[in-house]
Amino acid sequence: MNRLKKIIGFILLCFQTSASFSQGVTGDFKVHSSIDTNAILIGQQTWFSLKTDIPAGNSVSWPVLNDSLTGQIEIIKKTKIDTAYSTDKSRVFLSQRFNITSFDTGFLVIPPMRFQFNNDSTNFAETEPIL
Repeated sequence: MNRLKKIIGFILLCFQTSASFSQGVTGDFKVHSSIDTNAILIGQQTWFSLKTDIPAGNSVSWPVLNDSLTGQIEIIKKTKIDTAYSTDKSRVFLSQRFNITSFDTGFLVIPPMRFQFNNDSTNFAETEPIL
């Protein structure tokens, strides 16, 4: 019985932690990241993408990515941020692609990317890390 209480307590703690992770997100803001492949050879290039879906009339601060995503993942080139609108103009879709490579071996992680909305540091969303 005592073990069951510990398991239930652990599960509740996990739910509480995940709820506080997204605590800073308000409104109907969505962010997403993806990569074209989940494995590359040393020096091979692939594309990493960032996308947002926000209500029209709101602003977003895009993550600043200059020459690398991490110390091990280099940015070769990047596209301009592309803007599109929903058919009724109520949503704005922003996207950007990064051509990336790595010269390290092993398991690499692309960290979460943070987007801030309406110049409010408490109003943000983060992408999931990519393994």
